[in-house]
Amino acid sequence: MANDELTVAVLGPGGIGGLLAALLARTGHRVICLAGEETAKTLATDGIQVRSGLFGDFTARVEADTELREPVDACLITVKHTSLGAALDRLPPTALGEGLVVPFLNGVEHPATLRTRYRPDRVAPAVIRVESTRVAPGVIEHGSPFAEIDLTGQGVDPARLDALARALDAAGPATRVLDDETAALWAKMSFLAPFALLTTRHALPLGDVRTRHRDELTALVAETAAVSRACGGPGDPDRAMARYDAFPPQTKSSMQRDAEAGRPLELDAIGGALLRAAERHGVSVPVAARLLDRAEAETERLLERLVDAQLLEAPTPGRYRLHDLLKAYAAELAGADPERPAAAARLVAHHVATAVRADSHILPHRYRNGVVESDAGEDISGYDDAMIWFEAEHLAMPALVGLAAEVGMAGHAWRLAWAATTFLRNYPCSN
Repeated sequence: MANDELTVAVLGPGGIGGLLAALLARTGHRVICLAGEETAKTLATDGIQVRSGLFGDFTARVEADTELREPVDACLITVKHTSLGAALDRLPPTALGEGLVVPFLNGVEHPATLRTRYRPDRVAPAVIRVESTRVAPGVIEHGSPFAEIDLTGQGVDPARLDALARALDAAGPATRVLDDETAALWAKMSFLAPFALLTTRHALPLGDVRTRHRDELTALVAETAAVSRACGGPGDPDRAMARYDAFPPQTKSSMQRDAEAGRPLELDAIGGALLRAAERHGVSVPVAARLLDRAEAETERLLERLVDAQLLEAPTPGRYRLHDLLKAYAAELAGADPERPAAAARLVAHHVATAVRADSHILPHRYRNGVVESDAGEDISGYDDAMIWFEAEHLAMPALVGLAAEVGMAGHAWRLAWAATTFLRNYPCSN
């Protein structure tokens, strides 16, 4: 990278790759796009058309091929994680030469994967903040009023990182080099995971998520920040929430757009990686686990193991209780645990939210002055679900009401008792 003009390959000239390829080509760099045969033909013939409020509307001429056949200064990897394995066949290590491998992928696990295939001191992960979409082969719409890149790379020659950063910055995106690779990747992950998981799960743009599902968003942001801190990254939930609030309300995540289009989702690269990191560091992430449908099956497996070890009893399918001696010992330990009040508050809040939701299905026209549903608790889809839930849980409700009063949640105590009355009046076996 001694000369100002670089030769840059772009593996996956989609929304991100196509935008970067066109911007670099427009500023005089040689760009080789690596794609499937039909897309490569289109790009070689027509170039890349960009429509952007920030960078203007223009067409850039690029070269295109189905695989890399000569050394380059750098190869930007801009495919989705779901197609990474197949895409890497277009980038033989022998053809790359001394070039840098610069992945613009979501998640935090891909650098380790790439370093098993390419020289570790040539893998330079990058993070990009932009909204850019490929609307047709070679046609890119850049919608965000910004484009920012963080370039990093553990063990990579700083001079080479600086040269690439200068080229990208001059092409348009504001680019900086960061020393801490872990911090750079987790800074994006901390923001991306809640955004992608919740907009996709609820099929709503960010504006609706941050208003209609704010409690869930706040809880997931806190979980992700805790995992980030445990991994050595940043973790500031308040700052993340402020960033969400500043985004245009119609903003959608790329995962949500993939879901709408029926494309494979990066659930494992984002959500799966979050859960694996949480497990390694012993961080509790119940909201993330529920969103990824991991919690119920895993919890049931662990509970059954405790039953097998005779530490729990299962009086009815799906319901568990401690043996008397173990219950007494657990109560003794819990009484001295400084985290007990917070844990008790979460338990009460979960049951109250579910009970109020269930009550609304059993008696939907009941007057509910001061009783408001929240996003917490279990999903209840109708009358039958509501009755099943109450039947399984109603014997524990007197204790939960007492627990709510004990931890200073008087409002939750009366709401739980209030909601339970609907079930008790409609349950034929109740007294």
